[in-house]
Amino acid sequence: MWGQTESRQPRLNELADGLNEFPDQPSRLLALLNEYVPGRSLSRPFYLDPTVYQWDWEAVWKTGWIFAAHACEISHPGDYVVLNIGDESVILWHDPQTGYAAFHNVCRHRGTRLCQDPCGRTQSFVCPYHRWTYGSTGKLLSAQGMGVGFDPRDYELHPVRLEEAAGLLFLHLGECPPDFLPFRVQLESELLPHGLAGAKVAHYIDYEVRANWKLIVENNRECYHCLSNHPEYIAATYDLARDRGEFHHELEERLDAARKVWRLSGMADDRVNYSSEMSGAWYRTNRTPLRVGYLTESLDGQPVAPLLGVFQTYDMGTARITTYPNFWCHANSDHAVTTQLIPLAPDLTRIRVTWLVHAEAVLGRDYSLERLLPFWQRTSEQDWELCHAQQQGVRSSAYQPGPYAEHWEKNVIQFVNWYVEQLRETADWLSQRPKRAIDAAT
Repeated sequence: MWGQTESRQPRLNELADGLNEFPDQPSRLLALLNEYVPGRSLSRPFYLDPTVYQWDWEAVWKTGWIFAAHACEISHPGDYVVLNIGDESVILWHDPQTGYAAFHNVCRHRGTRLCQDPCGRTQSFVCPYHRWTYGSTGKLLSAQGMGVGFDPRDYELHPVRLEEAAGLLFLHLGECPPDFLPFRVQLESELLPHGLAGAKVAHYIDYEVRANWKLIVENNRECYHCLSNHPEYIAATYDLARDRGEFHHELEERLDAARKVWRLSGMADDRVNYSSEMSGAWYRTNRTPLRVGYLTESLDGQPVAPLLGVFQTYDMGTARITTYPNFWCHANSDHAVTTQLIPLAPDLTRIRVTWLVHAEAVLGRDYSLERLLPFWQRTSEQDWELCHAQQQGVRSSAYQPGPYAEHWEKNVIQFVNWYVEQLRETADWLSQRPKRAIDAAT
């Protein structure tokens, strides 16, 4: 939940600082949390209330690893992308000397945002207000007219913790991040063969979905709704059959065949399965075969782009990655599709769905958007409609938390329990601050 024991107290102190503007709220939040019944959905305030939304930022988004971008988006020295998330804006930069780096997009002079463009290439950033100039390591290179005694070393850009793994970039907005290493080990085992660091973005679509970010994660963590809503997806995957306990013999045959192929390709097969459960408290990595006749996740099951990474054959199944609070990925032998969530309001979430292909693949010759996009574009948009309809229903005074299906929605239960624990520990800690202050004084 919070990572190693020794990091718990500084992380909670950090949260306390971030939530000082809500001095009367810990008891209210604890009351809401105490109303939560495990195995049931959350009550209305968790999806609607602006104060709960702020608690989400402080207790979840600012304490975890957030998927920020693909490494291939800043593959050349000087490349940068900007991630705007809540009140924060972060520059992710390919530093020619040190590799990937991240900085708060805030000039150290008077706070102006340095970079307004979402992406680009530069060797330095110049503040548009007073022309303070920063180099690729965050050093202040120029600040004219500041006078005697001004030391530019005191005004470098504030860094942001950044990790790159298997071509994915994750950042942490606080000071005490959870241990990234266990996730890195599992992620690289599954995803490095796809060579995403050497891929390219073929296309992306940005959506603004009228739904709370948690409803969107909950939707992603179950296939209870698949039969009624995802004909393309259930034709290609075993998810529905897995949840119903069907096609057991066929599944086992596909798994056995897949393990042999993956071992011959030098790939790890210890997590080759069709489980949808999380492999860590906040992450999941696994690899599973596709249905017979499907070489990749496309409408007809046939390849839509050249092979990625180390693959020599198309029938390699799909690697599935999930991280709380904002990312999931399906990586096939010929393309990968990622989904990133960024909350904008209690009932509004920005979502970017990105398709990646081999860096040397040529549009119109090696792949077409007409064949590459539909499988996940349709599946995603089907989900966004469902999430919006659920948000509308939650607004009603008739809404009450309903029971989850113990088997079909077990992963939703796991996510909601994880989320509740993040908020509960924070609320417990903050509610005890007056007592701790008295104890310290006596």
